[in-house]
Amino acid sequence: MRNILIIACLTIFSSLHATTVHLFEHQQIPLGETFSIQVPTGAMPRYLAFAGRIHVEKFSSGSQPALEIRVNDIPINELRLVNKGDYFHFKDEHRVQWFSNNRTITLTYYPWNKAQNTLDKDFVHDFVFDLEGLFNRADNTISFINKFKAFPNSSIEIKNVRLLSGDFPLSPTLNEKKPRSLGLTDLRWQAGMPHKGVNTALDCSDDFEQVAAHIDFAPGNLKSTLPDIELLPNNAISFKAGTAENLIESYWKAEGKDAQPTGKSTWSTPDFSVSREIIKGPLSYTVKDTIRNLTERDLPVIFGNSIKVDLSKLREFRTGGEKQKNFTCNNDNLAHRELAFTPLHFFRYADSAFAVYIEDACYRNQYSAIAVDDKLHLANDLFYLEPGKSYTTAWKLYFTPDANYFSILNILRQDYDLYQEIPGLFGFVYPFKNSDDYDHYYRQRLNSPELLRTFFEQSGITIPCALPIAKDDAQQHDGIFYGNEESQVYAKALETPTRLLQNMRAAGIELPLLMYTDVHLVRTRNDFDYGAQSKWQERLSDSVIKNYFGGTVPYRAGRLYHVAPRLDNASGKQIKINMSYILDKAGFSGIFLDEWNHSSARVAYNLNDGYSALLDKNGKIRQKIAFIPLYSKDFLLETGKQLAEKEKMGVKNIVYANQFDCLTELMQLPISHFVEPVAHEYCYLVRAAQASRSPLTLTCKRNTTAWSDVKYFLRHGLVVCFYASRMYGEHPLKKLYPITITEIYPGVVVGKNKIFTNRSGVFTLNNQKRLTAYIYSDPEGQLSRRIVGDASIELELNPNTEVALILSE
Repeated sequence: MRNILIIACLTIFSSLHATTVHLFEHQQIPLGETFSIQVPTGAMPRYLAFAGRIHVEKFSSGSQPALEIRVNDIPINELRLVNKGDYFHFKDEHRVQWFSNNRTITLTYYPWNKAQNTLDKDFVHDFVFDLEGLFNRADNTISFINKFKAFPNSSIEIKNVRLLSGDFPLSPTLNEKKPRSLGLTDLRWQAGMPHKGVNTALDCSDDFEQVAAHIDFAPGNLKSTLPDIELLPNNAISFKAGTAENLIESYWKAEGKDAQPTGKSTWSTPDFSVSREIIKGPLSYTVKDTIRNLTERDLPVIFGNSIKVDLSKLREFRTGGEKQKNFTCNNDNLAHRELAFTPLHFFRYADSAFAVYIEDACYRNQYSAIAVDDKLHLANDLFYLEPGKSYTTAWKLYFTPDANYFSILNILRQDYDLYQEIPGLFGFVYPFKNSDDYDHYYRQRLNSPELLRTFFEQSGITIPCALPIAKDDAQQHDGIFYGNEESQVYAKALETPTRLLQNMRAAGIELPLLMYTDVHLVRTRNDFDYGAQSKWQERLSDSVIKNYFGGTVPYRAGRLYHVAPRLDNASGKQIKINMSYILDKAGFSGIFLDEWNHSSARVAYNLNDGYSALLDKNGKIRQKIAFIPLYSKDFLLETGKQLAEKEKMGVKNIVYANQFDCLTELMQLPISHFVEPVAHEYCYLVRAAQASRSPLTLTCKRNTTAWSDVKYFLRHGLVVCFYASRMYGEHPLKKLYPITITEIYPGVVVGKNKIFTNRSGVFTLNNQKRLTAYIYSDPEGQLSRRIVGDASIELELNPNTEVALILSE
């Protein structure tokens, strides 16, 4: 990443009411680059103002998270936005938050001269942030970081960048604030101010580049040692990682009353009690805390575990797998899914490393990760207990003496037995569609036995998946159906993929065919069910998700809306009927579960999961809410089990899912998961896949080739299956599957009796069988050579142009 630094030549305009300091007029920040400006010494106005947008040729409307701003290395967060509310208004009922993960600012694609055509007018581009407390007496730097990676040759444009003392326009939507729980307000504010952790520079280098160019590799050398832990008189947990001292302190508070230690591993107040159990296993410590509500009322409990580290020795810090450049973090799980996907926090010293992993459903889906000084707080201000009820939180401690994050990942996967056989090469099939949208997509109509046989032979797809589609009334475009639609409408949408299934069998192709579903969405035509006269909100009245403002939550306004299935509600019952039709009547071999945990709407403000609530500053309940993974938990578990266990003529269903689980119980189900990244980026989706039962990703939807995806994601220890772009001919994925992935490293994926790599070195599978390496090379990932070894094999590969599949043959 390139860092462009300029020193501002200031132009200062003063009036009776305000001072304006112009920093620069216009700057284009290319993909992945940082533009920094040094602000000269002296008293500066407190507000940063600018206009910003994403520049890309293909789009002129909509938005994406794109820009991070740091002032003296402290990320600006959403609490500092002062000229408008918290939402970009894409359409009347479609709001998009101006911040992602509390630090990445959403920018829009609209050209400068099209602002007046948007609902937000000039505020679609204009931002003002309050920088109070962030400036030093001297040597101040403001950095603009381009985080947008979805499109090559794109850039971020920022202009009219200035510091103001006040007197800036305010949006009519200024008071339209997103829902927040306020029990951790003071802690969040401290995390966004200067503190000791800000000045701790940490390793942010690329994992793949850190590994030696030539390696000696043998699987199964997992190094996990559990040091002794000491319980202090206040029930804190003390332990060493290498030579570094660490301390974990726990706290609970209800309506302003702190729980006090009452004995070894116990705490209490008149309103609730806490008892702790620490279990030492072969690979981890598990800490279980049981909270009991001793009252006859709903009791909100703010709780957390603060991890105190030795900043003088700390070398690397990751939250959710993401490396942080300093010891800063201020994430909010209410609005952002990545903490629940990968609730793993990693601390590396020179001679050892440890990690904390959150296991139980409520803590995992509700907590915030907040760093202040030398402590990371895994704190929760969204939890309550019903009268007389109890709940047990659970979190784990992992250690590795080799100080390697990938060792922690492999130990975690072993601890939970996350070894899923990926049964074949998954790929979406679009059999009746001609399209030249993207020249590297295979879009020829598969309307003859010869074309079908050639397609499957050349692509290597062995687990094809089709979509239920039907034309709208105007025959303008295909509409995808999801599983919540009325039965007769859904059955009609299955006619097209059923025709594909019949054509495959007629062509002698006996591959299984999966059917696409998304249990969290329903296709509509505005207020009405698609293809019917019924109103979808009336038919699914107990399942509709509503936002904080009382409106339905569109995925696509007028066409697609969010619902929350349960075993006993209208959505869950409709899905069960339609899934039964897919498997029992239509004759498909399995189901693909898109967005399995939840879709875009992760929280429903009109529902209650029995554990989640927004709190006020005094820790009292303002509003009960529902996290969809918690609200739909029983439905997801039972449906997943039934699908995975269902058999037809002695053959079990094949089940795939998009997204990784936010519930530990779902992690145990035999379902092959993958993620859906949009670019070559080490994003939260990729990081979630690394810590999963199937480290697998789709190819990117656009702007990359399948071969480039294979090479890139292998750098992060993932294997690839096909979205829309594919490979043909003698490519590596034909031989890779089936695979049960047992270990992953940067550039190395280990399966039973196989290794997939783009690294040079000496490899063995720790047996006496002869190894054969198949080498695949640029420009299209075709087989270029074959090397035969003995029980070990030595390879020299160019990681930018080659991969190797090593098989025990």
